[in-house]
Amino acid sequence: MKIINIIKNLKFIFMPNYWIMDDCYSEQWDEKFQELAEKYDFVPDNEHECEFGSRTYTVFLGEYRVWVGNYPYAFFRYNGKTSEPSRVYDMRPSRRTIAKYYKKLVKDLAKHNCKHR
Repeated sequence: MKIINIIKNLKFIFMPNYWIMDDCYSEQWDEKFQELAEKYDFVPDNEHECEFGSRTYTVFLGEYRVWVGNYPYAFFRYNGKTSEPSRVYDMRPSRRTIAKYYKKLVKDLAKHNCKHR
């Protein structure tokens, strides 16, 4: 791990809501998720019941379904491709990736009139 990454990750020591995380960190999913988040907008799984943080637990990112319930400790977990049945896999991106793309998620879902609780 590069020194700069260690320094950037130090902020999480002072953020108790990031101390305990669900599932294992996956470097491959972290990289893939960042690639998808840069390329696509987050789209709600169900636009008819779109109250982010209450009833919306998955979103689409391209052809991938991503878990967005339980911020931040279970956020952005891989939930399968759209062609597969929904299933929670035991891998998540890094804390830094979760923090970075949370704002993009809220902004993208607002385009679909999703309310944030």
